[in-house]
Amino acid sequence: MDRITFIIAVLAVYMLYMAFKHRNTFKKLSVAQNIGVLLTFLAAIAIFGSMFYYGVNYFAELSSSWVVDLIIQIVFAFFIMIGGVVAFSAVVYKITNGLLPVPRDRE
Repeated sequence: MDRITFIIAVLAVYMLYMAFKHRNTFKKLSVAQNIGVLLTFLAAIAIFGSMFYYGVNYFAELSSSWVVDLIIQIVFAFFIMIGGVVAFSAVVYKITNGLLPVPRDRE
């Protein structure tokens, strides 16, 4: 199995897991809201995945050391992931009128 197929499979399993885990919340949403959340998730994956891929490749070309490349990848991945989660959460919050994202239990 190549890398892209594995990533797509992991994302599909994660989407099914989240849908099953929060099925009562998704039942409260309209069909249009559910489709909006799905499309927003897919768009966020595409946008921030592309930003990560092209950003890492751009910065890796500037460096000749694999150590510097690794550090750049880790730092860049951290900021891209944080940005993606914040952006996705903000859009989904507006689409679902505050029902999503589901707050975590802090016990």
